[in-house]
Amino acid sequence: MKQLKKILKVLLSKNGITFPQILNALLYKVSPKRPILNYDPVTLIIYPTDRCNYQCEFCPHHSKLAREKYPYFHEPVQDMSLDDFKKILDLFPKAIFITLAGVGEPLLHPQLFDMADYAAKKHMYIQLITNGSLLDDEKIERILNNPNFYSVSVSLNATSPQDYSVSFDGRPEMFVKVVSNIKNLVKRKKERKHPLLEIAVSFVVHKKNFSKAKDFIEFSEKLGVERVTFLN
Repeated sequence: MKQLKKILKVLLSKNGITFPQILNALLYKVSPKRPILNYDPVTLIIYPTDRCNYQCEFCPHHSKLAREKYPYFHEPVQDMSLDDFKKILDLFPKAIFITLAGVGEPLLHPQLFDMADYAAKKHMYIQLITNGSLLDDEKIERILNNPNFYSVSVSLNATSPQDYSVSFDGRPEMFVKVVSNIKNLVKRKKERKHPLLEIAVSFVVHKKNFSKAKDFIEFSEKLGVERVTFLN
């Protein structure tokens, strides 16, 4: 039902979606789930970069203790090229949604917004998952200039610098910066009246912080975001 609501929302948007995308989405909704499917992917999830500007202890990819704590640690790989990104989208033209996320921080990729612009040309709608630390004015402007951005989700996980320091990589000062970036995005979105964009924050729940979930909801309301996501 959630996926259907998203499809209806973009169908009514300025750029809309193509007939093959609509037909593929209908097949997705009515077809039985089986090993061999009769529809193409509706959503693409792409990791444009392996690099990250954080070293969170819980992260199996970038933690300072990664090689000690995580036996499946992988060696770093190079950024995805814009050409490779285009080839992937060209291979799946019936997809409607694309999520730019990853084991790294997507905003570190120098051509991330060129990727997003290409996705918009293909009538695809973009979600960005980010730690929010690099959401400066220039990047916010690129987001708001693209009418097909439907979601920016910031991994926040905390309501104070102290909790943020524990959740991420021991830098409480980054909490103030990230919160300021979120508020700026909310403000600029209202000023520009972006037709689709939903701003969200997320919170990873575990046994040490589940009692703070209510505080996180209240804090998020004060930020002015439209959605709060709890993950586990």
